[in-house]
Order: sequence, then structure tokens, then C-alpha cells
Amino acid sequence: MSRENPQYTIFVVDDENEVAEVIQKYLRREGFHSARAASGAEAMSWLSENHADLMLLDFKLPDMTAEDLVETLSEWKLLIPFIIITGLGDERVAVEMMKRGARDYLIKDASLMKLLPSVVTQLLEQLEGEKGSPQPRKPSGSRNRNTAHCSSRPETPLKSRMSRDA
Repeated sequence: MSRENPQYTIFVVDDENEVAEVIQKYLRREGFHSARAASGAEAMSWLSENHADLMLLDFKLPDMTAEDLVETLSEWKLLIPFIIITGLGDERVAVEMMKRGARDYLIKDASLMKLLPSVVTQLLEQLEGEKGSPQPRKPSGSRNRNTAHCSSRPETPLKSRMSRDA
């Protein structure tokens, strides 16, 4: 994937202004278009009128959790691929969100900005490959055999992990 990726919109949903601004800066540096919301309500409002190719979603928002937002979007039939980003290093949260359709799980630590561009690029490449698939992944109720990586480095490349779900 080239460094010029303006055709992709990455939607950052995070209530921590400094973190969200740094994430957007890194995404823009990689050539992506980005938009931001600081709450679940703002995210729903933006998504009701705009398109996102990928959502970077903080687990704990001021007005709801990521689970609540994903459930609402699912009810709206908006199946947006998402990556959970959180300050919580709780494996139970990671597993639960992967079951709900998260494509990856990243911890807000010193390695986040180092990992983010490659994780986003790999996931977008994977999504491009899935466009020919007859059915989109469902965010809830589907069995997901992925293992969330909560460390600063995934054990296996995202693309190979995700191909097992196809």
C-alpha cells in the first residue's frame, strides 16, 4: 500500500484529546484521511452522515463503552471494521471485543504510535482482499478464533491470523 492513502478514512473515537490528536497526526503522516469523535454520541452522529473505512475505537468513552457503540452500529446495519485501543490491559476485554468483531486490540502505551501505522495498513490490505467475499463479518454472534495481542508486538502477522477466519 502506498504512503498516499487519501481514499481511506480512518475514524478515531477517543475522548482523550492528546491521544486522539497524536493518532490523527500519525495517520495523516501515513497519507490517510482521518476524522474524530470524542464520545459515542458524536461517533453515531458522524457515522450517520459519513463513511469510515476503519474505526479506531477507545474501549471506555464518557457516555458508553465500545461494546455499546458496536451494538448500536450493528443494529443500524453499519458493519465498520474496528480496532480497539485502550489504556486497559485486560485480556478479558480483548477477548470479548474480538468476539464482537474487533479486528485487533492495541494498548495505549509507549509502543502504540510505533505499531499503529503498520497495523492499520495491514488491516486495510486485508479488507481490500475481502471485498470479493460474499458475506461481511458480523460484529456479534460470530465465532472468532483470533487471539488478541495485548503486547507491543503481535505473535503472528495480522494478515495470517485473520485469514484463518475466512
